[in-house]
Amino acid sequence: MPYNVAARVADPPDYVSYQEMFMPGAFNAQINAANRIDVLAGDARGILLNFEHGQSIGDVIGRGESLEERQDGLHGRFRIVNHPDGDKALELIHSGDLRGMSAEFVAKRSRTMGDGVVQRIDARIVGVALCRDRNTTYGGPKAGYPGAEILALRTGAVRARVKVKPNMASGLAVAVSRDGARALVSHHGGGAALVSLAGAGRVLALPLHDAETPALAFSPDGRRAFTGSIDGVVRMWDAGTGEEKLALTGHTGWVACLAFSADGNRIDGAWQICHDEATWEHDFDMVYARRD
Repeated sequence: MPYNVAARVADPPDYVSYQEMFMPGAFNAQINAANRIDVLAGDARGILLNFEHGQSIGDVIGRGESLEERQDGLHGRFRIVNHPDGDKALELIHSGDLRGMSAEFVAKRSRTMGDGVVQRIDARIVGVALCRDRNTTYGGPKAGYPGAEILALRTGAVRARVKVKPNMASGLAVAVSRDGARALVSHHGGGAALVSLAGAGRVLALPLHDAETPALAFSPDGRRAFTGSIDGVVRMWDAGTGEEKLALTGHTGWVACLAFSADGNRIDGAWQICHDEATWEHDFDMVYARRD
């Protein structure tokens, strides 16, 4: 929310336009509300992020985390909800379709200047809306507040969750395809899964018969997944369907790692052949040929 900038706005229900300006320190009382035992200074909990001022639970796409007053205006940080609607909102922000922001606030103290500009001296943010339009005269729920903008977007959303076996909560290995579309996940106690990192996060369990699988890799094109287990077997899977395509057997030690060559045409593996973890055998070299 910019300070010392006159913006032409209009409030519901009649949307008669006027000029409004937020003054520095307008939100100080809210930010410094550390006298409330359950809220730290600058805490934005309770401030919900919605879509175009929608007031139903289905319109909520995020929640506030912090508020900070800076010289140029009020800055806030929000977390998008881990929900398909939240994913949709992030995609629309990335694409530029949700460009504007608008604050929902209660004006506690204002004054009207001789030029007709209403100065907001003391106010309290109660909600923030993401809007389709930015830097336009506010004339409805689709229009953002002039000068208010999304300054940065960090994504670290949970794309999928894999449930491991009871009493086997610690993970063993993770590999992600080069295009970021899929992941291979294995865990102590045996078992591995192919996880889609797009959409609903589909999980395909791989039939590894409880063999611990510390070695994971994807082909450079992402179409094949490779696993190496303590039973000494390297397996190739269809990354889209989870179907086993090839099994390489005959090794006495457990597969410790798998890696592709720089040109993507060869996959190498290492086997541990002594239980003291001091001796390793690098005896596997396979040409991986793509067949389109």
